[in-house]
Amino acid sequence: MLFLFFFILGLVIGAIHLLRDKQPRTAGHVAEVLLLWLLVITIGVGGLFVFLAHTVWADSTAVSIGWPTGNPFQT
Repeated sequence: MLFLFFFILGLVIGAIHLLRDKQPRTAGHVAEVLLLWLLVITIGVGGLFVFLAHTVWADSTAVSIGWPTGNPFQT
């Protein structure tokens, strides 16, 4: 669910970037901008949230995915 949120957020921010951009909207430029924002938001920000979940809130994350608490896979 969180991945879908970040994916849609990346598309929305990419669309806003394209609307405000002065460069001509060629297929290559549109693909470059959308892929840039998808990479930054979905992988970068999403990865940061996953990192925090597995390190800061390790026990609650382990329970939510069906693993026992205190399992060393979190670290």
